[in-house]
This record gives sequence, structure tokens and C-alpha cells, in this order.
Amino acid sequence: MHIRKTALALLLAGLLLPAAGWAQEGRLNGNFYTEDETQQDDNEACTSVDGTDFGIGGRVVGLDGDCKVSLTYFTVFPHKASATNSSAKVSQSSHVFVEVTIEDDEAFCPTENKYVGSAEPEDCKAIVSLKGTSVAQADDEVQSSKLTMSCDLGRDGDELGPNVPTPEVQFQTIVNAFANRDDVKLDSKGRLKLTHAGVPDPDPNALCATEVP
Repeated sequence: MHIRKTALALLLAGLLLPAAGWAQEGRLNGNFYTEDETQQDDNEACTSVDGTDFGIGGRVVGLDGDCKVSLTYFTVFPHKASATNSSAKVSQSSHVFVEVTIEDDEAFCPTENKYVGSAEPEDCKAIVSLKGTSVAQADDEVQSSKLTMSCDLGRDGDELGPNVPTPEVQFQTIVNAFANRDDVKLDSKGRLKLTHAGVPDPDPNALCATEVP
């Protein structure tokens, strides 16, 4: 699995918090991929504290029958960031970008259920805390990450666009896909809450990869 190219490009190539003048030597530096300790790559995240750029990106995947639902999110303009030799923190208090894709899994998802849309709600925030090790003359290492995101997607997902003739069908598909998950909650009013208890994974084709296969 890999993140959509457009979202990856935005995360890793510009829509990050610039931090000109930050000292990089002796503090965590890089793009750090983590998988959720329970859901593994069905809940993955990338924390960027790369040079003078900071950002958060991630994706959760769930199933409703033959329909695969992917929720991809990333910070467009983080408002706060910090990094030391053993930890990093990035947060954005509003307007986190969220993309929703409903598509075929291994079989055919009904056409009326399929959807690709996005939102950037004002009431949408994300924060990540990362622990790691700054390594001299080598790539820094991540040990763990804790991420939370909460967004108001509106009733029947009416913050999402483009609109569809029967939004309640697509919205219910999203709800069903994560109904039995503890890490992703979406209620009937469109309140989305997501948590990520991240552990490291060295997969070179993961969310943080600069080249998408």
C-alpha cells in the first residue's frame, strides 16, 4: 500500500512549517515512518522534521464488504513544532487536509458506494509526539510516536467535496469500514477521531518514501 502521489508530494515538498534558522545538528532530523502497534499498515503515519520543514501525514484503511475505505490526512500549515536529540512534536490546530477514497477491494465495490473526495475543515486538528535517537554520521532513528487527530466532517460528510446525489450512502460506507476499530471513530454527526500508537518499520516503500512505486 502507498499514499496517493498528490498527498505525498504536498507533505514532503513544500506545504510544511518552515523553521528557518533552526539548528539541525544534534537533534532529530528526517522523515520518520511508523505503523500502529495494533493495526500495523492499516494505520500508518509519517512525521517530518526534515531540515527546516515540519509536518504530519498519515492514512487509515478499513473495509466495508468489498469496499476499501482510505482516509488520508496531512497538515497543510502546522502552527507549532519542536525537536531535540530524543523527541519531536508537530501540531496544527485547524484546517488539516483530509482525503477520502472508497474503491474496490479484491472484489467489486458497488458503483453507488464509490467515492473520491476531500475536505479541509476549520474544525480539524492534529498533533504528534515522536521519540527517537539522533545518530551522528547516520540516519536518525524513531522509537515510537503518538498521534491524535479530530475533525468535523459534517453530517453525512457534507464538508467533503465533490458532493454526490446520495451522500448518506458513501458516508455510511465510511462509518461501516471503521465500526469495529478502536483507533478510528466516526459518529453519525461526522465527528472523526483518530489515534495512532506508532512503532518503527523499515519498509522502504512506506508512507514517508520520497518515491512512490
